Amino acid sequence: MKTQVILTMKENKRVIVMQEVIAGKKTVAEAARDLGLSERQGWRVLVRVREKGAMGVAK
Repeated sequence: MKTQVILTMKENKRVIVMQEVIAGKKTVAEAARDLGLSERQGWRVLVRVREKGAMGVAK
């Protein structure tokens, strides 16, 4: 069963940017800079997006 997730614009941007990292279009450092995060926090967001998809960034 699929669960519907409603994201804020900020959360949606995180998912889109991390999908670009997963696709190999950006590095984690570039993505973190685009999102205003440290590189370490960028890695944490990436792990959550890989594990849970959009649910990983939803509050």
